[in-house]
Amino acid sequence: MRSKFLVLSSVFLSFVVLLSACSKTPVAERNQPETKTPTDASSKTAETNGATDAQSNANTSQASDSVSTNTGTSEAAATAEAKLAKKTEAAESGLADLDEQFSAAVKEWQAKFRAAKTAQARQAVRGESPLDEYAKKYLELAEKFAGTPVASKSLTIAMQRGKEETKLQASNQMLELAQMDSGTPQAEEMLLSIAADGDDESKLKASQVLADLVTEDPESEVAQRLAPQVLQIKGNSPGKEQVAEALLGRADKDIRSKKALEQLVNIASQTSGPTKTAALSRIGEHHLQSDSILDVIKTVTSSRQPDQAAEQWLKEICRKSPSATVKGTAAIALIDVLDRRENYRSFYSSADQETRSELDEDLLAYLDAEPDAGELDLIESTLDGYVSDNETLLETAKKKLFVVKYLSVGKVAPEITGADIDGVDFSLSEYRGKVVFLDFWGDW
Repeated sequence: MRSKFLVLSSVFLSFVVLLSACSKTPVAERNQPETKTPTDASSKTAETNGATDAQSNANTSQASDSVSTNTGTSEAAATAEAKLAKKTEAAESGLADLDEQFSAAVKEWQAKFRAAKTAQARQAVRGESPLDEYAKKYLELAEKFAGTPVASKSLTIAMQRGKEETKLQASNQMLELAQMDSGTPQAEEMLLSIAADGDDESKLKASQVLADLVTEDPESEVAQRLAPQVLQIKGNSPGKEQVAEALLGRADKDIRSKKALEQLVNIASQTSGPTKTAALSRIGEHHLQSDSILDVIKTVTSSRQPDQAAEQWLKEICRKSPSATVKGTAAIALIDVLDRRENYRSFYSSADQETRSELDEDLLAYLDAEPDAGELDLIESTLDGYVSDNETLLETAKKKLFVVKYLSVGKVAPEITGADIDGVDFSLSEYRGKVVFLDFWGDW
């Protein structure tokens, strides 16, 4: 019995030992709470630091690549800028040389013209003018140095000096440049140059583009800068009228202000037709008492062309102004307007049909009409009651009035008395109804 117990005990112990040997962790250790050994923590920290270092290296690499890219871009920009500067320098040198050549060619041509002895010879020399020849050279210079400020300068010169074909080429190239630089001050300057000096079609296009820039937002800085310059363009165009109407609208918002008066004066002095009439009407209604009205009268009536709108406005001032000084100033200005009208009338009344067709029908009708007698009497009575600080100016105005009233085309010649070659007195009226040839001559 004892022997069996020992055998069983041995078997049991062997089984326990076997289980212990097969376990990876001793039994005592498996019953302990799990803890991290210093070695494990160090290992994981190393792994984390390694990952951080890797990310840092990656970021550094990316930053390095970015710096490298930016540096490359900056270098490319600097290179392009240096090339443009070198090209511009060469362009300016070329322009200076061409200007010098043109000046020499003009002097040579002028000397040749002065040396011509007959009208036929002078006419032949006129045909040798170097203007168009050099306009084409400026056109070539603009093409050679495209992209530099010299290009637009050269095109402007070509437009100003070239004949029809050259002017057309320069205008078209300038329009293309303006479209490429659209929205910049340089484009605005080019458009203004085209509107002033380009061919007729290009002028209309440029004027319309400028008008659109102004009317898109009349209160903008661009509109306020461009509007006065557009109005200064010679001649009439739909774009110019459009700008004038926009300025009228701005003036109406504060019609009694000094700014509104400036805008109205600008319109009245730079336009014609309905817009001028509208501007003058507003000045007469709202600014007749202005301290600057005398200067305004002189400014808006300074045109060298026949000016029906100014004539009607000045008559209204002579009738309605309570100030003798204002009325007198208006009367003198009115005489100048009538004098210019008579000069045009005397020329076009005897001109052929082709010449008369250069003027529109309304202007011809205005020129063909004789001065109104009531208007002349109004001027005369106004001047009689006007005491001027400038007696010479007043006397000159009265002499002009006499010429318009008595010596203009269609008037009855005033009486002349004198002695004939036999010493017998006679009067011009004695020859009424007869053809009379007057020969005025002098002997010194």
